Amino acid sequence: MSGLLACLVICLLWKTSASADRRLMWMIASLYLMEIPAAGIVYFNPHRPSNIWYYNLVLTGVYAAYISRYSVLFIEKKLAQTSRVLALLFIVAHIMNMQFGQQMKMLCTNTLVPANIVLAILAFLHLREQVQRLTEHPLYQFSTWFSISTFVYFTGTVPIIAVLNYWSAENIELADKLYIINDVLNVFYFLLIIAGLIWTKIKQTYSTS
Repeated sequence: MSGLLACLVICLLWKTSASADRRLMWMIASLYLMEIPAAGIVYFNPHRPSNIWYYNLVLTGVYAAYISRYSVLFIEKKLAQTSRVLALLFIVAHIMNMQFGQQMKMLCTNTLVPANIVLAILAFLHLREQVQRLTEHPLYQFSTWFSISTFVYFTGTVPIIAVLNYWSAENIELADKLYIINDVLNVFYFLLIIAGLIWTKIKQTYSTS
């Protein structure tokens, strides 16, 4: 529900948002919209309900987009260049993992866990840069809220993704509980995004009036 609400807020604020913020908003909406085909795969294939292969494929683009986006958000050129390289390395490593490593029958955690850690670090470095270099309050920038939510979500999901394959095979009940924790983090992510969208829009409105 929080993801849908975030998409509605994005639609309402789309026309009045800056182009840089629109790119972030599109990425955020995509994170929610990718769940619709995932649910459809399970619903229309009750005898083979696994949608892990779908997540492995789609998350290639999602993670690459998130990592590479920091090449634009960073002011420092070295950090921006590093983000581009890391995005490319992830794409290559994840495709190799899907093809020759863990393959498509399980979640490709060998590449997704490091990608989560990379995103958490990039988000933290961006937040630090915002605090050190911005002349105005960092929370007036939507990119700050984006990095806060990214840091919280991708840090929180590291231990979940790391053990998910093991518990899915050994104890499905515990694995289901891990999915619930992930859903809670997902809700928190979108609530932070909604708060950021509304807060920054209010501040922009007052500053131009």
